Amino acid sequence: SFDVIGVQICAAAKNVIAVVYGALDAVSEHSQTFGDNAESLLMAAGLNEIQTLGMAMGATHPETFTSISGVGDLDVTCKSKYGRNRRFGQDIIKSDILSKFNNLDDLIENIGKVGYLPEGAVACKYVHEICERKNIKLTICDGLYRILNKEIRPLDFLDELLIQGNVHA
Repeated sequence: SFDVIGVQICAAAKNVIAVVYGALDAVSEHSQTFGDNAESLLMAAGLNEIQTLGMAMGATHPETFTSISGVGDLDVTCKSKYGRNRRFGQDIIKSDILSKFNNLDDLIENIGKVGYLPEGAVACKYVHEICERKNIKLTICDGLYRILNKEIRPLDFLDELLIQGNVHA
């Protein structure tokens, strides 16, 4: 690709979306509220956030986000049963993995305690910093940041995002 910045943003930010997707996937297993439609909405809105961030960072080709490095990589990262970021999101719900950590900085500092590397947790911190510097509002990325910092419970965030309609696909 000639759009190196766009590809790099896709590669990092997709992991943030995949953590939230994993959490939603875990909730969906026993929910009559969340299911395939909510997961589809999350993925579409997540792609929009990745593109917003990418363009703000200097991506040069909008089609980067609708090609294999954008939607393709996002899809496989969210849906793969082998994905570490999806697994981390599931572990947030199923095993309360965040109880081992005080906040996002503590999680990053002690990432080895997770037992695998959820890149989305680390990327989340830097996406948040970039968004603050550039005054960008990314609802999903910000939500994961708030979850990892223990400012909001995961189920409350998913409710706020998908039930109350605070997501824009």
